[in-house]
Amino acid sequence: MGSEPNKEILQRVSQKVGAVSHVETVRPFSVNKPRSVEVTFDADIYPEEISQVYVDIELEFSGDFYIHYVEQWAGRQKECRWDRHKNTHNSRDHFHQDTRRIPRGLTPRRKPTIHSTNHTR
Repeated sequence: MGSEPNKEILQRVSQKVGAVSHVETVRPFSVNKPRSVEVTFDADIYPEEISQVYVDIELEFSGDFYIHYVEQWAGRQKECRWDRHKNTHNSRDHFHQDTRRIPRGLTPRRKPTIHSTNHTR
């Protein structure tokens, strides 16, 4: 993308997301993803066939963003992406859908526990 990452807001996102019960790890600004926050979810709330689920979040001062969702399936990857940036192939706000077929009817290994909290400032 183009401008500098908004690390202040991304740091706040890291703190808020890190408090969610089904989040396993939050890695802000890692060596291999210095512009992003990577959030890894507890694999036990996903069907057994999925070994890992994570989201990369990038936000720039320009208002452009990139959210990349990834599921690791035995030897393959399912992913999709939400973006906001200038480009020639579609609108500034757009979605890239994964077109690979994934079996239906899978159930989580464990139902996630959702805690209701007030996330306002």
